[in-house]
Amino acid sequence: MLPVWAMASGIVKKTLKAREVPYLAVGAAFSFVIMMFNVPIPGGSTGHAVGGVLLAILLGPWAACIAVSVALVIQALLFGDGASRPLGELF
Repeated sequence: MLPVWAMASGIVKKTLKAREVPYLAVGAAFSFVIMMFNVPIPGGSTGHAVGGVLLAILLGPWAACIAVSVALVIQALLFGDGASRPLGELF
C-alpha cells in the first residue's frame, strides 16, 4: 500500500487546490463516522458504509484513497476495528 499512498499523495498535491483541502479533511471525518455504524445483514453478518465513492466523485479517486486510508488507520488504532481476531491470536 505504501507505493499507492506515495503515488496518491503526489497526484493530490498537483491536482487538489488549497481551498479543497478542508473538504478532504471533512470527507475523511465523514467516512470515519459512517464506518462506525454496523448494519445487520440477513444471515448473521454485518456490513457498513464507507463513503469512498462519494469522496471519489467530489474530490477524485486519489484524494478518496488518502481520506479513507486515514479514516481506517484511526479506526484501527483507536477502536481495534478491522480484524476478526485480536493480533495476539494471529501469531
